Amino acid sequence: MKRNQRGVTLISLVVTIVVMLIIAGAAISTLGGENGIITQSQNSRVMQTQADVVEKIELAAQAVSQKVMMKTSSDFSYRPKEHIADYIEDIKVDLPDINVIPTSATTPSSEIRDGYNVFIKDESIFIVYKDNTFALPVPTAATGYPVATTSATTTFPIDKQYAMLVGQIIFETNSVSFLSPISTAK
Repeated sequence: MKRNQRGVTLISLVVTIVVMLIIAGAAISTLGGENGIITQSQNSRVMQTQADVVEKIELAAQAVSQKVMMKTSSDFSYRPKEHIADYIEDIKVDLPDINVIPTSATTPSSEIRDGYNVFIKDESIFIVYKDNTFALPVPTAATGYPVATTSATTTFPIDKQYAMLVGQIIFETNSVSFLSPISTAK
């Protein structure tokens, strides 16, 4: 009597499992890894956040620069260095939720909170965006953030690691200059 066997042989089961493992491995490598879809989407999010923050900081710096140009062109005796604190209000127009750190703060870095922050130090206005998206390493004794063009001793007072972008508006005798935000987004 001949039996008609129906079912899966052991060989076909093993072949099916091996094929499924190969497909799963290819899918995992496509999703993960340095060039994976997940990594690329995270990098895109970081780059988009960075671009948005840099644009807002630059717009605030341009508003200050335009106001300085208007005042110095109409009043030749006007010295922007003497009125640095007045320009914080112009920055608040472009960045309404900004945390203004008082000039009396001995270490402004201790008062920086998440979001936009602004403070005055060494004839400059620093605009800082703190977020877990960006990271600046702990500075050594020889370095600081950012490096100003007006003085070799100007440093950004960081005593531990912060996640942020830092822009600097430097006030000169009758003009201002702007250092674009330093970023180390990965």
